[in-house]
Amino acid sequence: MKSSIPYLAVFVCCAAISFLTDHNCCADYVMLRGEVVCLDCDQQSENDGARSWGMTERGFQTSVYISNKVYAVGESIATSVSLKNTLDRQIPFGLPSTMAIFGLSVLDPDGKPAALTDYGQRQAHMAFTGVSSGQLSSHHFLTMRYPLDRMFDFTKPGKYLVTARYCIPKSSDTNSVCAISNTVTVEVAAASSGGSISR
Repeated sequence: MKSSIPYLAVFVCCAAISFLTDHNCCADYVMLRGEVVCLDCDQQSENDGARSWGMTERGFQTSVYISNKVYAVGESIATSVSLKNTLDRQIPFGLPSTMAIFGLSVLDPDGKPAALTDYGQRQAHMAFTGVSSGQLSSHHFLTMRYPLDRMFDFTKPGKYLVTARYCIPKSSDTNSVCAISNTVTVEVAAASSGGSISR
């Protein structure tokens, strides 16, 4: 089921609130270290057809993919985040040495930022030691895997909204912009006497 809150509206709302109030808002993105699954891989290596994508920014598109949409409290929730080069040429991109390439936003059932776990806080506070420049070939992908349930608190039953972004490094002649992904809705089901989850 698609989210009833468009990802672009959430991002614009967040930016407006932050600008006007000088406070963080519910769509803040947290840079977290992930596991590289596929770097500069072609379409045969990446199941492009199973994904939804966000808007294109300077040739980049970002996607969040979660295989199941309903989980039990305490069940592992793994997500993969992909960055795609939509152009017919190579694009350089920043590759932080900490592998914190994407920013993640998880909104809990109350529409508030899901709290980071102890593990998530350690991942978020890892010091950057430098950024190298890589090349993403035409129509190729970078994919990373994140253990969401280990990084964010998913103990409250209800629906969570998961979004990612890749911010394109600012250069001397361009402003920094971000490629915002699609938004995926994940439901954490309340415990029931039957003990089964309908997927």
